[in-house]
Amino acid sequence: MRVGLSIIVLSLYVCGCVTESATDRSRLVARQANVAEKHGDWMTSAQLWEQAINIEKGIWDDPELSNSPKLIAVYYYELGRSLGVLGKYDDAERNLLEALRLDEKFNGPKGMDLVELARLNHAHGDNARAASYLDKVVPRIDEVSEHVPAQYFALLTEAAAIYEAVGQNDQTAALKTKAEKFSESHPVLKPLDDYDWTPYKMSAAK
Repeated sequence: MRVGLSIIVLSLYVCGCVTESATDRSRLVARQANVAEKHGDWMTSAQLWEQAINIEKGIWDDPELSNSPKLIAVYYYELGRSLGVLGKYDDAERNLLEALRLDEKFNGPKGMDLVELARLNHAHGDNARAASYLDKVVPRIDEVSEHVPAQYFALLTEAAAIYEAVGQNDQTAALKTKAEKFSESHPVLKPLDDYDWTPYKMSAAK
């Protein structure tokens, strides 16, 4: 999740007094949403992420005009995850795509958006769509291998499974080989079940 790294504190001082800004208020709601996620209360977290978005947008319909487009992208990302866990796949994808749009425009972590979109569609049983998102990530995946080795290994394994499901055998074999070699050179990697994946409910393949 990106909340811990992305939510910032902004204070507005007027006439010697502290005035709570929209970002202060949205950040407080975001903290509550994060707590709800950790407790597995995804319905509450979805409601709170949507509330945080509305606070941050203020009077503007366009999130690009919000106080912090990068921050509101985090909120859309987390709302997408929450809705996906609740099985609202179309709404989940719409919000994740909005996070991606904002991150692309404002230089945010769009790779995370693409990976989450792939995971969401894989869980929904649409492996072809999941693979289309991975196609935009896999060519640059090695760039993070030593920065976040655990996540890199997990993504290699996930991607291989998705490509295998759609019959892309060459890509599957290449990723499996890469994952095996990386695992051999990093023997302290956690078991796959320990990774912090969004707990989407798997549905039948389309």
